[in-house]
Amino acid sequence: NHHHLKSIQILNLNRLKSIQVLGWTSDDQDQVFEWTSDDDDQVLGWTSDDQDQVFEWTSDDDDQVLGQSFDDDDQVVGQNSDDDDQVVGQTSDDDDDDEDQLLGMISDDDDYAFRIIFEDDDDQVLGMISDDDDEVLGQTSDDDDQVFGQTSDDDDQVFVQTFEDDDYALGQTSEDEDQVLGWTSDDDDYALGIIFEDDDDQVLGMISDDDDQVFGLTSDDEYQVFGQTSDDDDYALGQTSDDEDQFHQTRERI
Repeated sequence: NHHHLKSIQILNLNRLKSIQVLGWTSDDQDQVFEWTSDDDDQVLGWTSDDQDQVFEWTSDDDDQVLGQSFDDDDQVVGQNSDDDDQVVGQTSDDDDDDEDQLLGMISDDDDYAFRIIFEDDDDQVLGMISDDDDEVLGQTSDDDDQVFGQTSDDDDQVFVQTFEDDDYALGQTSEDEDQVLGWTSDDDDYALGIIFEDDDDQVLGMISDDDDQVFGLTSDDEYQVFGQTSDDDDYALGQTSDDEDQFHQTRERI
């Protein structure tokens, strides 16, 4: 469930501007993570370490189509929205229509409610409710110490997630154009942050559990540079995009 949430959260990167191509490439060629957004026609995709696990989001206009395909044919998650009356459905890992393996989201007007139910017991229920501009989205996992919540009551948006215990917290804060989004893991030295500054100089950074694991994305103009540094000093993954088709990868320190 945590992985699923991270996939949802990362859609916040849609806030980036104009022609943007963001990519992550792992230490082998079969793990590729890509986000592409060149205008209002947004295409976002994740491809995992084999071909049968594909996660895609496509939005080319108001008629939104979002889909996820998992590692076999019976795990299919789809979302369809062709007008303002949105109906979104998800089907879990078998063909049965029992209530414990159904995921659904229904939105018929601006006051929309989302409810997701996992498994067959009450302690694994994930729900999202939004009845006005003051949006409150909450998710509760299999016990009280696994709580995921998002709150947005105005332009000062605060998104908070707490996982497993008090020392594992994930938060996002955006109170103005100077947006700061941060994640804090099970100790103080595991922090991931995304910073959107108040001008075109966008800096996005992620810091892992020691000083030599640093992941950074920097975009100061249309010539975008994205870099990642792995768990040693000499392994770096980077992308440089000064036009729509240029891509570079390096194994030197950023």
